[in-house]
Amino acid sequence: MSFPAGLCFNSVLNTTEDWRAYVVYWDLELFQFGKGIFLSELKAVHTDHLQVSSAWRSTGIFGRGQAPRECLTFVTVPSADAPVYICGAILGSNEMMALRDSEEIEVSTPRIVLRC
Repeated sequence: MSFPAGLCFNSVLNTTEDWRAYVVYWDLELFQFGKGIFLSELKAVHTDHLQVSSAWRSTGIFGRGQAPRECLTFVTVPSADAPVYICGAILGSNEMMALRDSEEIEVSTPRIVLRC
């Protein structure tokens, strides 16, 4: 499944269910395990087979699933006061990671991730 070309969004989300509604091309389960109110900002831009996205979350999360088929995805974290783990690797502030077509993924933020 390819992304709709030209799809762009910048959304503030209030629940993990809201967040999941924006990642419809991913086979992804997302769970909040940090305390407090969940708040997230998710930004993404797409071509047919490419996604570039950036997100922050107000509390710890764990997600697992699979990257979209026939797509290359670049993810970044704009600013973090705690490590963000993707597929066992640490993604630091303003770094970017590539996720390949149908790659199995796990993502976690063990504590609050703040935006600047």
